[in-house]
Amino acid sequence: MDLFSDMEASGFLCTTNAMHIECMRFCFMDLLQYELDTIRMEWNHHSVRRYRQATPYGKPDMLFYIPSLYGAIDYKIAVDQGDLDAVPAEYQVPIPRGCMDINAAQFHTFMSERGLRMPSSADEAVELFGQLVGNIDGAIL
Repeated sequence: MDLFSDMEASGFLCTTNAMHIECMRFCFMDLLQYELDTIRMEWNHHSVRRYRQATPYGKPDMLFYIPSLYGAIDYKIAVDQGDLDAVPAEYQVPIPRGCMDINAAQFHTFMSERGLRMPSSADEAVELFGQLVGNIDGAIL
């Protein structure tokens, strides 16, 4: 994203500073996830046109869940519940907030004390990032 590159180029964001990264994750994760979810929903509900004879066509969601409706092959396979349960132990599972819980708690405390809310736009996220980072050295962090 140009926004993040611009923040780094201006010295506002230091990508080698772990707390800057934590603040970025905290400030931007919900916005990024919302955009990704929107794109996923739009993609899965748009119509794919027939391209040559061998290519299935239809809506991606329908092609995935009911491939037989379109003459497509169902490539899904059953997975053992034990294998699914083992995933967190074998692989790093993303943390819900995008940053460590202890930092998220501190950021929420900081916001609560100042009457701030989670950002609903990139501009608000940049502003919150600046406030969090600006208080790292002296305040609650």
